[in-house]
Amino acid sequence: MLKPSNADVNPLKVLVKEFDNSLGEATVQSGLNLLMHEMKQKNFVVLDVDLKREKKKYTCIIKYESLMNMPFAGAFTPAAFPQ
Repeated sequence: MLKPSNADVNPLKVLVKEFDNSLGEATVQSGLNLLMHEMKQKNFVVLDVDLKREKKKYTCIIKYESLMNMPFAGAFTPAAFPQ
């Protein structure tokens, strides 16, 4: 019987980024686009991006998986992005 890999147990990861509201939506969106590009270069697959505007900040919730964490790649997972 095969043991479940880390990908089978918890494949989905979540990154929460907060941005100051004074930056403006265009700047926040530009920063998110840059972050998405960087994540793709580091072999992450972005599944969902949810941007919410609150009174004093923007909150972005990014759901992603690592291609390096697939069963054929072993249990290696790259370090998470700093917040």
